[in-house]
Amino acid sequence: MEHCCHGSQNMFREVGQRGVALIVRLNFEGDPRVALQSRGVDFDEIPVLESSPVREFSINVACEIGVRFCPFCGSRFEDVIRRNLELYLDLAKTHEKYRLGPFETKKPGQSDDGRS
Repeated sequence: MEHCCHGSQNMFREVGQRGVALIVRLNFEGDPRVALQSRGVDFDEIPVLESSPVREFSINVACEIGVRFCPFCGSRFEDVIRRNLELYLDLAKTHEKYRLGPFETKKPGQSDDGRS
């Protein structure tokens, strides 16, 4: 199996759909990393919301947080990625349009003001 378990395999397929999914993103060094993404609206439905004349509602369209371990089997994603690097690099390309923003706000070792 290329993924650590069937649970994670299924969650990688859910990217962009309403609900919870696992997404692969590249960090500053170009290494694949995994994040848990939650969407209140399907990715393809966002333009419908943006064009809606109704603006008096509050909705969390999407959010994500990096994860180190599989939420199903507990495997360390770093180890799984190392064993299947090409797969996860391909997934990062496929998932690119669904990512929400920078994976990390600063490079490792960099201070909060951006200096090394």
